[in-house]
Amino acid sequence: MFTNSSHGIFKPKTLLTMSISSTSLSEPCSISEAFSVLEWHAAMEQEFQDFYSNHTWSLVPPPLNHQVMGCKRVFKVKTNFDGFVNKYKARLVVKGFYQVLHFDFHDTYSPVIKPTTIRAVLALAISNNWTIKQLDFNNTFLNGILKENVYMSQPPGFIDTTHPH
Repeated sequence: MFTNSSHGIFKPKTLLTMSISSTSLSEPCSISEAFSVLEWHAAMEQEFQDFYSNHTWSLVPPPLNHQVMGCKRVFKVKTNFDGFVNKYKARLVVKGFYQVLHFDFHDTYSPVIKPTTIRAVLALAISNNWTIKQLDFNNTFLNGILKENVYMSQPPGFIDTTHPH
C-alpha cells in the first residue's frame, strides 16, 4: 500500500485566523444593551415585523385560568466561513419552563435533523456528482395545529402602548 507521505507528498496545514475585534462580535447580555446597538435593534425589529406579517400571534387579554408565560431574547452573531459577520440574529423565545405537563401541554416535539442523515445525503450527493447548495431562512414556522392555547407576555421593548396587558 502506498500513501502520499511515503512518496513525500504532504498537504500543507493551513490555520484559520480571525482578526475581528471582539466588540463587533459580542452578544448583548441584556435587552437594554441590545437596544443600544443599531444592528441588534434592527434584528429585533425585523423578527417582530416577521411575526406580524406571518400572523404568528394575536394580541388578546389572557383568561384568569391560564398562566401567562414570559419571553426573552436569545442573541447570536452569525458569521461566514471567513469569520466576517453575516447577520445578527435576535430570536424571541418563550420561557416554557413554567408549563405543567397535561395541564399546559400534552407532549413535546422538536423536528431536528440528525447528523447521520446529513452525512448520508452528502455521501449520496458526492457519489452522484450532485450540486450542493446551502440556504438560510430568516424565519420559519411549523404548520402544526396546537390543541392548547398558549399565552405569552409581550416582548420587552415591543409592548403595545394601547394594550399593555
